[in-house]
Amino acid sequence: MSYFDERANKYDSQQWAIDQGFLKYIDSVIDGIYDLSLDVGCGTGIITRLIAEKSNLTVGIDRNRSMLGIAVENTHQDNIIYMNMDAHYMRFSNDMFDLITSRNCFRFLDDPLTVATNCYLALDDEGLFCIIEGVPPSDRTRSVYKQVFDIKGKRNIFMERDLVRLMKKAGFSGITTHTYILRSQNIWDWLRKDDSLTDSDRYSIMDIHINMTDKQKKDYGFKAVDGNIFCDFTNKIVIGRK
Repeated sequence: MSYFDERANKYDSQQWAIDQGFLKYIDSVIDGIYDLSLDVGCGTGIITRLIAEKSNLTVGIDRNRSMLGIAVENTHQDNIIYMNMDAHYMRFSNDMFDLITSRNCFRFLDDPLTVATNCYLALDDEGLFCIIEGVPPSDRTRSVYKQVFDIKGKRNIFMERDLVRLMKKAGFSGITTHTYILRSQNIWDWLRKDDSLTDSDRYSIMDIHINMTDKQKKDYGFKAVDGNIFCDFTNKIVIGRK
């Protein structure tokens, strides 16, 4: 069973994934009405359903069938199509979409630049590309972030500047950045809803947070309350045009 197969059933119960303030913010920065939109690495379809509200037709692609199964179950809009597809090998015509989004997908890609370039080619002229990624809150917390995700599931770790650089290399221009901070996220709740982790993994990640330096704790908005640990989750939204 893959990492995503293990996570699929509880994914939509994660506080950060369905936070209404975060979703409304994403909706506000992706301004406009679109004809044909694409959500890359759509997972359970949370962002797919969001952009479908401002699109005539929306396509969501993901390479994990378990995630797509949940997406189909949770979708009641008739202007959404889901496809099992690896973003490294997208099978779309050039100049096809006028909006492409991707939340927390690029962290798992073997070749982010190839996928960003595929998105550039699939967009029509003046089309909008929006990458949404969770990031370390600061350079001095990057080592903590890496320790956590070396246990939780290895991934590419981006700072805002890395995402901007990626977009520029893929050919995008007019790049803008936005930050949304999910305040006081319950770390144990976050960990217990990830079935890919053992209890030993969960306690190791808790210890990593407890053992941060005072400066790192400040950057993370660390709080310990009644035996629980709460931290802020920083998210970057980077938007470029073809």
